[in-house]
Amino acid sequence: MAPEALRSGYYSVSADMYSFGCVLCELDTQRPLYADIDVPAKRIMHLILEEGLVPAVTPACPPAIRALAHQCFHQDASMRPTAFDVARDLDLFVHGDVGGGLV
Repeated sequence: MAPEALRSGYYSVSADMYSFGCVLCELDTQRPLYADIDVPAKRIMHLILEEGLVPAVTPACPPAIRALAHQCFHQDASMRPTAFDVARDLDLFVHGDVGGGLV
């Protein structure tokens, strides 16, 4: 869940983009988020809110997908990509025209 949604309970398109980044990480790791952190859910929420914890990808994750996920996790919600940006970048990735990474 996006940090701002945890704080306020308010969901926005930007929060959805954060969630999309979470989906990318789960697809890459093939595990639930934070499965390797053995602490209560409330502690994970604290780590997200206070320490900027974000989901991780594996070393095998393609650089373009890693970059896209990290863009989705931007702490400033207004700096996250739009759904259009994500669709465009994924289209470039699928068709092999990413030029070394997404911007």
